[in-house]
Amino acid sequence: MRYILSFLCIFYTFSIATVIKRASDPCPYHRIDDSPGQPLIPDEYLVNLRDNYTIEQHFQFLGQNLSQTADIFHHMPILNIYHIRIDERFMHKIIRYDPGVESVSHNMVFAPELHWHSDDTKPYHSNARQKRWKTREAFLPWWED
Repeated sequence: MRYILSFLCIFYTFSIATVIKRASDPCPYHRIDDSPGQPLIPDEYLVNLRDNYTIEQHFQFLGQNLSQTADIFHHMPILNIYHIRIDERFMHKIIRYDPGVESVSHNMVFAPELHWHSDDTKPYHSNARQKRWKTREAFLPWWED
């Protein structure tokens, strides 16, 4: 009986040690201020996992397979990141506390401001009666007769 009890205590100790512990601080969260030119997409995030940390280990920490439960889930194994649409509370209370998550970025619409009339295309002369661009001829000796 004493051996069984000691075996159970040792087994219990090792089983607790194999569970991934929750991080004390959340991982960095990158969010650009919501602006009319680049609005944030509600509840969409990019999660960057650490090197040598697999998506299966991440799902084991969370206790669920997000690829089956989330509305949108795209895993990019080459970059070791995934794109997900999930509740904001779940993201900030559970996923960000996984020690295998390096950072979380809020997804946004990227719309750079286009400058159609920039200053680098001004005409050579300001006089309207002259040619717009100065003519330049190249010296090509093989064209001579």
